[in-house]
Amino acid sequence: MPPSSYGSSSPSLGLPRPGPALRGLLIVIGVLGILNALLYEYSSYGTQILELLACFPSLVFAGRIWQLLTAGFVTDPTGLGHLFFTLIGLYFLSTDLERRWGSARFLAFVIGSIVAGFTLAVLADLIPLPWRVLHPTMMFGAGAAITATAVAWAVQNAEARVNLMFVLPIRGQTLLWITLGYCVLGVVFPSMAGSVGPIAPFGGVLVGLAFAGLPAGAPSPLRAIYLRMKLALLRRQSGGAHLASYGLKRAGGPSAKGSARRSGGPSLHVVYGGLDDDKDKPKDKRFLN
Repeated sequence: MPPSSYGSSSPSLGLPRPGPALRGLLIVIGVLGILNALLYEYSSYGTQILELLACFPSLVFAGRIWQLLTAGFVTDPTGLGHLFFTLIGLYFLSTDLERRWGSARFLAFVIGSIVAGFTLAVLADLIPLPWRVLHPTMMFGAGAAITATAVAWAVQNAEARVNLMFVLPIRGQTLLWITLGYCVLGVVFPSMAGSVGPIAPFGGVLVGLAFAGLPAGAPSPLRAIYLRMKLALLRRQSGGAHLASYGLKRAGGPSAKGSARRSGGPSLHVVYGGLDDDKDKPKDKRFLN
């Protein structure tokens, strides 16, 4: 789903170049997917790697916290389709986000969406309801990251166009509703969600909204919280320095010594001047100088 150029009314089919963070992600997932498929097919190590990296809720509670992240880089070793569509899903739209945000923020975005997705799914497993969708045995895949990418891009490009399935041009706002609808349908029809499970994509939705910000163009909620904390700290520091320069306490009262001058400063005295009324002013203008 390559985004069209913002100034053009017709969609562009050009393939943008991925940034360093996205390129590294694609290489890691591609290489790991091929190696895991080879080991899974021709040795017993493939199953062991899958059990080590995929997300098992029971094993996460037993201490394998790393599975909340590593499961996002695992693909189905029994076929090429999952690996192929994972790479395609991560590539499109992510190039534009990395160009806007920078590689560091984009990488944090992908990692955060994967961890948030599987964490939400693991917490849902604690709900004591006999629904299969809440209790998956094993989860893996980058579905949460792909969902987060679609949501973030759609929010920041509500009026821009994207070529859905390379053919159908739709607006970013329409893509947002399609993505949310697909997540809901994944709960109704769990087979649509695939190996990532029906709950994890909702974690991607939350991270996508948090990083993109609402409305479009506004700072993300996470960045807004950071900026408010930084502003409060600067105000506190500048306020303390301002009061200290006048020898005042933070409460606004005089200092303990009752002096308004700084420590070690020269002694100051108020000298009153001027004339009380107009009749005492000298008539000769030279005396005014």
